[in-house]
Amino acid sequence: MVGCIMEWQLTSESDFMNRHWWLIVLLFGVFVCGQTAVPLFAAEGDPIVTTRQGKLRGKRVSPGVLRFAGIPYAQPPLGELRFKPPLPAQPWDGIRDARDFGPVGIQIYDNFTGDYFMNQSEDCLSANVWTPGIDNKRRPVIVFLHGGGFLLGGANHPTMHGTQFAQRGDVVFVSVQYRLSVLGWLDLEGLGGPEYKHSKNAGLLDQLLALRWVQQNIAAFGGDPGNVTLMGESAGSISATSMMLMPEARKLFHKVIAESAIFAVNRTPARATKVTQEFLDETGAKNLNDLLALNTDEIREAIVRLILRLNLKEQVFFEPVLDGDLLPKDPWKYVAQGHTKGIKLLTGTNQFETQFWLLYHRKQMRLRSRRILGGLLVDGLEVKPVDVARMFGTVQEAYPNRTKSDIYMDMLTFELFRYPHIAFSEIHGTHTDTWMYMFAWKPPRLHGIGAFHALELPFVFNNLGGWERILGDNPPRHLAHDMQDAWIAFARNGDPNHRGMSNWPRYRKEDRHTMIFADRSQLASDPEKNLRIPWQQLWRSRSER
Repeated sequence: MVGCIMEWQLTSESDFMNRHWWLIVLLFGVFVCGQTAVPLFAAEGDPIVTTRQGKLRGKRVSPGVLRFAGIPYAQPPLGELRFKPPLPAQPWDGIRDARDFGPVGIQIYDNFTGDYFMNQSEDCLSANVWTPGIDNKRRPVIVFLHGGGFLLGGANHPTMHGTQFAQRGDVVFVSVQYRLSVLGWLDLEGLGGPEYKHSKNAGLLDQLLALRWVQQNIAAFGGDPGNVTLMGESAGSISATSMMLMPEARKLFHKVIAESAIFAVNRTPARATKVTQEFLDETGAKNLNDLLALNTDEIREAIVRLILRLNLKEQVFFEPVLDGDLLPKDPWKYVAQGHTKGIKLLTGTNQFETQFWLLYHRKQMRLRSRRILGGLLVDGLEVKPVDVARMFGTVQEAYPNRTKSDIYMDMLTFELFRYPHIAFSEIHGTHTDTWMYMFAWKPPRLHGIGAFHALELPFVFNNLGGWERILGDNPPRHLAHDMQDAWIAFARNGDPNHRGMSNWPRYRKEDRHTMIFADRSQLASDPEKNLRIPWQQLWRSRSER
C-alpha cells in the first residue's frame, strides 16, 4: 500500500489544496492497494440455499465456511428507479449463481483502489454472506456496512471478507453494498416532487432494505434473526449509528459496533439542497429527465469537478440527511431522550485518525500544516478561528514535544472522530450498556505515523496477509485475535469480554474506562484527558451560541 500511495506526488500547495478533499474521501475509506486476494478452498459440490426469492448456489471458501456472494436484496435501481427508494428483489426461477461478488456502486476511479472496485454498476444492491453451515442452528449475525465517505468503497475487498468471523466465531457474517454519492444522497424533491422525497437518503434506505432482507432470510443461512449486530466503519459507522435514530430500523437489529465515526450532526436539508444544486450546475441538468439521461461516466466526471470546485466548503459531500422524517433534526437531543435505549454499543476510534494524510504528502503537511489543516478546521468544519488558536495553545501546552503539524492533526482527530464518540457514549451509556476502545498500535514500517484511520480493519477482520509494507513481516496475531474475539463476543451476547480479555468495564462518565488495543492491550481510565476536557468545553460553548 505504501509503495502505491507514495507514487501520488503533489507538486505544490495549490495542488494539495485542490486534491486534499480526495484525501478526506480516502480517509473515510479502507486499505485498497497492495493486498493479494485469498485463494478459495476447493471442495466437492457447491452448497445450495433456499431464500424467499429463490435458490442460490454458493461456494466453500475455507474449511467450515460457505460463502454466498452478490445476492440481490433489491431490484436494480435503474432507469426510472434511479434516485428512488429501493424496491425488494423479485423472485427468480431455477438456481441463481452466487459464487462470485457482484459489482460495487458507481464511484470515482482512483489509483489506490486497484482492481477491487473496477467492477461498477448502478445495479449494485447486493449482499454477501459467510456462514459456517446451512443447518438449523441459530448463530449470531453480524451485518457490516463498509466505509468510503459515501463516495468510494465496497463490500468485496479481501480485507473485509467475513471468513475468519465465521470460522473463528461460529457467526454468520453479512456485508452490504449500497448506492454511493449522487445516486444515493442527492436531494431531488424540489425537481421530482413527493416521490423523490427520500432521494437524499436513498443510500440509507438501501441499508434498511438489506436489514429487512436479513430478517427474512438469514435463518436459511444458519443465522438468528433475533440476534443481529449492525457493524460499520467510517461512513459505514455513520450509517449504523444513523440507523439507531430510525424507529423503523431499530426493530431490525439489536446491537451496534461503531468504528471511527458516528451520525452526521450538520447535514441539514438546506446543506443537502445546496450540494444538489452545485451538482446540477456541474452537469447542466435543468430537470429530472436530464438527470435520468446522464450516463455513469458523465456522473463520475461531474462528481470530480464538484469536489475540486467546492474544495474546503463541505466536510463530507454526501451523507445521511437530518430531514426530520427518517432522521431526527437534533440527534443529540433524540439520544438524550432515551430513544436509542436498549441497543448495546461497542464504539471507538484510532489514536491518530488523521495521520492518514501523512501517507500522501508528509512534507506538505509538515511545512504548511497551519494553512492546510487549520484552514480545514475553519472552512470545512466551521470552527471559529479564535477557537482554533485557543485549542492549539491548549494542546501545545499539554503535549509540548508535539510538532505543529501533529498538534493540528490531533485537533482534527478530536473534532472529527474522538470527541463525537466520547459525547455519544456519555449520553447513550446513561441508559444502555456501552463499551469504548481506542486502537493505538503503531505500524512498524511507517516511521513517525501512528494508528491512522482504518488501520484497525485488518485486525478486526483477522485478515493480516498482504499488508507487510505497513504491518511488517510479523504483525501481532494476538492483537487480531483479541480484537476479533471481542467483536464476536459482543455479537454473541452483548459484552466484548472474552476468555483472553475479561477486564473491560462499561463506559461511564465517572471513570471513562477505555480498552487500548496495542501490542500489549490494557484498560485505561479517561485516556487523553488533557484533550477531552478542552474539547468538551469547546463543544458546549458552540452549542450555546
